[in-house]
Amino acid sequence: MPVSAARPLRLLVITYYWPPSGGAGVQRSLKFVKHLPQFGVEPTVLTVDASQGAYPVLDHSLAADVPPQVRVIRTDTFEPFDSYKKLTGRQQVPYGGFVGESKTSLVQQLFKFVRGNLFIPDARRGWNRYVLQTVADLLAAGEQFDAVLTSSPRTLPNSLAWS
Repeated sequence: MPVSAARPLRLLVITYYWPPSGGAGVQRSLKFVKHLPQFGVEPTVLTVDASQGAYPVLDHSLAADVPPQVRVIRTDTFEPFDSYKKLTGRQQVPYGGFVGESKTSLVQQLFKFVRGNLFIPDARRGWNRYVLQTVADLLAAGEQFDAVLTSSPRTLPNSLAWS
């Protein structure tokens, strides 16, 4: 169906980082989506459930930038960082990954190896199946999207767009 003035362009935005996530990563999608409705675009944001996401920074004030007409769908996820936090006793995800960590213990080196070699394309890959299932459910329910936009500093959401 062609997009016209009578029917807005329907855009599916897939992004892991969405409020209450804070930091630089959330800004790209949030600020873009914020202005889309004024240009006749109807965005639907598909993101991770905030209670399950592994966000290194939280900023609840960013929710005020989400226009009320923007539909946000949150999915489950499996986060390997949950296991990392339990094994290390840490309460937070390392900001910027493990690169800035000063510890060089054998255990820390093992975690770096596992993250760099097993979580390919990245440590958010546990979200993949939930995104794909949610998109399949939306399409099966008759939802139609004219375009899909993925945004992330990581490779996973961009690989999801190919799916």
